Amino acid sequence: MCFGSPRCWYIIIAIFISIFYSIKGAFTQYLNPNLIDATYRYLVMIHQALLELICSILGFYALYLVYIYIDDIHISNSSEVMYIIFLSVCGFVGASGHLAYWIQSGMDIIISLIKKKLS
Repeated sequence: MCFGSPRCWYIIIAIFISIFYSIKGAFTQYLNPNLIDATYRYLVMIHQALLELICSILGFYALYLVYIYIDDIHISNSSEVMYIIFLSVCGFVGASGHLAYWIQSGMDIIISLIKKKLS
């Protein structure tokens, strides 16, 4: 087994935290009083669980990429610095479980702007 390497422990911890966020997102939608139909409620629960899982894994992967890029420190221009900063922000937001909320909030804003334009 690979339990001696830090990389393996990072992957294990990332999977457990991502599963926790996934379950938390599903139960949040289960307790939503606005969802009356049971079939629709379960579909929204599955959607929210998958979104939380994917966003959390994306965050941990982004932090891992930052670790790899900083470890191989040959930054030659400002675009690489901006890429590392972007990955860091995505990593911290995703690993903390807030990336899914930011994505959904952004979509709500876009939808409300489209509705204003159409009406």
